[in-house]
Amino acid sequence: MVRPMTKPILTRKAIELVGAIAAGIGLWRFTSGHWLSGIVFVVAVGGITGWYLWSSRRVRAGRRY
Repeated sequence: MVRPMTKPILTRKAIELVGAIAAGIGLWRFTSGHWLSGIVFVVAVGGITGWYLWSSRRVRAGRRY
């Protein structure tokens, strides 16, 4: 039996997908000659995605279990 996906799981998967797409766009910009804008784009989107995922993993009130 397959359990339904909860909203936090779907949100996390959506953020990860957006981060992966942004990394691909940044790599494409980097390799097509716009290396500075590609680096800035990857760092900006990667930073936002990493910050969101890091903050969602932290426990605000004690232990995780």
